[in-house]
Amino acid sequence: MLQTLNVNAGGMTNRDAMLGELEKQLEGRKFPLVLDDVWKERNEVSNRWDDFKTRLVRISKNNGNAIVLTTRSEEVASIVETSTNHRHTVNLLSDDECWSIMKERAFGSEATSIPSNLEGIGKEIAKKCGGVPLAAKVLGGTMGFRRDEEAWLLIQNNNVLNASYKKENIESILKLSCDHLPSKLKQCFASCTMFPKDFEFEKEELIWLWMAEGFVVPSSEDEGTKYFNALLQNYFFQDVVRDEYGNIGKCKMHDLVHDLALSLSKYETLTLKNCSTTDDISSARRLYVDCQNATTSVAFPKGGSKKLRSLYMNGVVFDGSWKLKCLRTLKLKGANIEKVPSSIGKLKHLRYLDVSDTGIKVLPESITKLYNLQTLRFLWC
Repeated sequence: MLQTLNVNAGGMTNRDAMLGELEKQLEGRKFPLVLDDVWKERNEVSNRWDDFKTRLVRISKNNGNAIVLTTRSEEVASIVETSTNHRHTVNLLSDDECWSIMKERAFGSEATSIPSNLEGIGKEIAKKCGGVPLAAKVLGGTMGFRRDEEAWLLIQNNNVLNASYKKENIESILKLSCDHLPSKLKQCFASCTMFPKDFEFEKEELIWLWMAEGFVVPSSEDEGTKYFNALLQNYFFQDVVRDEYGNIGKCKMHDLVHDLALSLSKYETLTLKNCSTTDDISSARRLYVDCQNATTSVAFPKGGSKKLRSLYMNGVVFDGSWKLKCLRTLKLKGANIEKVPSSIGKLKHLRYLDVSDTGIKVLPESITKLYNLQTLRFLWC
């Protein structure tokens, strides 16, 4: 019986822990293991790969087990391949195929009636995609924001598209696309770094968080949906999950896109693991604290944190002693708490509160003092 095993390394602190979980899930099974989009190119990759294969052999010696690895790096391919006969090189797209993707992304149903001057510029831009579909999709989405000759010429003449190495070229294209985003969309995009890599966003929740931070103007879910769709069009979101009616429910960000968003946030986003309090959070605007296995609370500076606007705590004890008067979003989802302290009523600017998946049964009366609260979530509690 075919099964899909999802080994999530997001909450694991080291490679041995991840391999241990992999051993546990695959022991005695016959499996095809897919490793997608591998980029690592350091000197130790070869030794790590040999160690990884040894662990897999120890897990199961069944005949028929296989590893399928995808990469855009020739060096990675040469390290991991068992034989050149087993390598399959996917052909790059032609310039015309890249242009076909780009014009569909930029014009949609109107792609059959593009002005001749724009088509000429578009075909020149398509040559700089290097035959990579992701590059064509991202550039096409960017060109769709402004469909005029001046904007397209700026893209065509931008030197960042001349990077020779494929990974650098894709990163340059993503950066170029980000530079062309309207300021409000840039803020929404940067705020996604509040969550770790490979995190699965809920579209609805993401829009609520944007609204809470004041990024969506006018503040409405319909307007927020437009923002989301614009970022999706630019391929900043991927792995879209739809419901039975075709509505988008969840999505993720590619690692390269997440890195770009992190650089855009100017280090205003901070992630703490295992309740570490040694990091300087004085300049943090968004804070993600992951303490799933901890029982202690997080210590904030005595004077509080005046810049902090969003706080997401995964498995953290909340004692209500924090001076976070400017906080707009507070996610206590999965936190080890049974009640919300009455001091929460002091968070006058709070617009979003999530107490889902906690032991909370009753909210304090002071919750009525949160006059700016827009969204209250309490699923599974």
